[in-house]
Amino acid sequence: MTVNSWFKGLFVMLIFVIIVSGFSRIDDIKQGEKEGFHDMDIYNIASKSK
Repeated sequence: MTVNSWFKGLFVMLIFVIIVSGFSRIDDIKQGEKEGFHDMDIYNIASKSK
């Protein structure tokens, strides 16, 4: 095996790790949509930033 093939293999594994971690984030986003923003007071956060 050459060094080039090792880098290609590591690159492919990195791409799959990024894809799989993206799937877990999609689940978190969907859960957040179901719960909504009940715990956050958006208007107070916006007024504090001024």
